[in-house]
Amino acid sequence: MKMKRIIILYSLIVSVIFTGCLKDKPNVDFGNVGIVVELPYSGLADFASDALNFTSDTITVNFTVNIASPYPPDHDIQVTVGVDPSLVSDFNSTHTDQYEEFPADAYSFDDQTITIEKGTRLDTFSITFYKPALDPAKSYLLPITIKDAKGETVSSDYGTHYYHFIGNPLAGNYNQSFYRWNDVPDTTVPPNSTVFEDEPVTINPINSTTLDLPESYTETFAAVGESLSFTNNDGVLSDFTAFFNQTQLDAMTAGGFTIVSGPTLVSYQLVGDASTNYKGTTFRTYLEVINSSGGNRKVVDEFVKQ
Repeated sequence: MKMKRIIILYSLIVSVIFTGCLKDKPNVDFGNVGIVVELPYSGLADFASDALNFTSDTITVNFTVNIASPYPPDHDIQVTVGVDPSLVSDFNSTHTDQYEEFPADAYSFDDQTITIEKGTRLDTFSITFYKPALDPAKSYLLPITIKDAKGETVSSDYGTHYYHFIGNPLAGNYNQSFYRWNDVPDTTVPPNSTVFEDEPVTINPINSTTLDLPESYTETFAAVGESLSFTNNDGVLSDFTAFFNQTQLDAMTAGGFTIVSGPTLVSYQLVGDASTNYKGTTFRTYLEVINSSGGNRKVVDEFVKQ
């Protein structure tokens, strides 16, 4: 009899628990979710991932339009994507970093209308960017957005890709001179290796206050440059420092180099300001390494802004 009461009591408790669960509202009511058209990994939340990293003069970037819904759509959906220059000023009005519109000859992408057929969700687009058409000292923003979805809901957070190029006031065209000393105690004697002077090079920005200097010796043998950073306080540039970032250090190791000293910014001279494009500004760096054959190499690079 006692055992029977226990079983009855247990059954009542279980019944109450499950009744309460059935009355709870689910976290997501998929029955009320419609179709949302989106650009995955876009919007301001993914702004950093839309930075353009030019590994060559011309790069192509792919992006996708996605139909987000509980089930694949049961009808065709027509979507138009394109460039919206008005979003540049909208972005600048709410952010410290300021961008210019991309020059028309710096990219290739027209408004495109596609039809995502019923039962499917995705379509992919390509946009091509041309680095030579950009001023490396300026920052540019190219918003590509969903312009129309024929009545379907467009995602408010993931409806625009903010492709951008980060400029730097000291980036641009320079003349580079390269001097190298092989297996000598110091650099008080004339360089004893091949020397070139006043060769045109382009120095690109890593970010708005860091440059990627094409250090000659390691650029040739280890495919790595040097970083040069500075502080920009309302147009007043100071605190210049030469260094290797982690990517550059890894490339040095992969190339068989051992760093003895540097890179060091041994001298610099700022000339003019942003209005004169800092023409004539000079940087001189020093680096000492042991190469993969055990040879000691001392290297000086000098850069003069054109």
